[in-house]
Amino acid sequence: MQQSSTRKPVQCKLWTRDLVLIILVNLCVFTNHIMSLSTFPFCIQSLGGTEALAGMCGGCLA
Repeated sequence: MQQSSTRKPVQCKLWTRDLVLIILVNLCVFTNHIMSLSTFPFCIQSLGGTEALAGMCGGCLA
């Protein structure tokens, strides 16, 4: 007895709800990091740090 293999291929969706949520969370984390990185040296200087210290702290944060 032979069985014919007439199975249809299963197609998976790429844009699932989980993928969209991961992309949105990643976008928020990246935006937060860039905003913090661009203002961090100015915050160090306003607290009395030198430009060299602000640059080193910004480099370490990056």
